[in-house]
Amino acid sequence: MSSHHVVRENQEPALIISSQTDFDTETIGQLLEWSPFTLVIGENIALMQVMGIKVDALMLDAEINADTICQFGVEIIKLENTANNLLEKALDYFIEKGFPAVNIVGHLLSEQTMTSMSSKIGQIKTVLFDADYKLFFLENRYEKWLPAGSELQLIPQGRVFSLSIQNGKETTEKDFLEEKINIITTKDGFFTITYKKGILFVNEKWS
Repeated sequence: MSSHHVVRENQEPALIISSQTDFDTETIGQLLEWSPFTLVIGENIALMQVMGIKVDALMLDAEINADTICQFGVEIIKLENTANNLLEKALDYFIEKGFPAVNIVGHLLSEQTMTSMSSKIGQIKTVLFDADYKLFFLENRYEKWLPAGSELQLIPQGRVFSLSIQNGKETTEKDFLEEKINIITTKDGFFTITYKKGILFVNEKWS
């Protein structure tokens, strides 16, 4: 697998490759199709080189020796205190560079991850991918044609108000939602989610 490194104007989503979890190479291959600016968190730069992925920036602990990096022109971002949230620092990096969006792979879906993504709402769009699901912030409305049996999770950060879920002609209304719910669509057709206040993430099965 290889990515074609071309001149970019920060229009396509950037890519963060973390090392918290194993990542699916097919997913990365799809995300690399438009040659995104790629930042690697952690020490898996060697694996990126074996896979033929052109890395633009590497974020790692200040004590790690970066002299073994074989790729030319990699920006090294050394952090003195890696107890801080590396994902949040990586998102700040792309916000400062003016990127409108970033895709994330190889990072755990945790409360800390979602807190980091929530804190950047309005500054940068974030999507967290694994082999089967993609997690993203829902800006008040989700509408998509889905076949019966499609799987989604709704994950509120705190409390979400005036939630409406519509699958075809079936509608479910909730005054508020404060815990994760799992949904399996019951029929082919348009599936719609709306809400009026709060922060709501959708974890959508995409493969």
